[in-house]
Amino acid sequence: MDREIKFRYWLGKKRKVELLSNFYDNLEQFTGILDKDGNEIYENDYIKWQGKTYLVKFLVHKAGFYLLEKNTVDDIQRGLRTKRQYEYEIIKK
Repeated sequence: MDREIKFRYWLGKKRKVELLSNFYDNLEQFTGILDKDGNEIYENDYIKWQGKTYLVKFLVHKAGFYLLEKNTVDDIQRGLRTKRQYEYEIIKK
């Protein structure tokens, strides 16, 4: 595996990115993908892609990061792909 494994956590309103050992409940994993502005995309970020807003989640049963669309009755799951990384835009962290 060539990508760096990073996690993010929130301490109050301050965001921290570092190696952690005791903050498992609040960890958000780096996807290995950057948005169109070069920002790192983490689990639980909201991103805009092709005019729609998605929530980034790691799905254990699919062993990967997926985009979940909450505007429909059933979630639409689309794989988060590195080949599209510069098309994504983070809109909420």
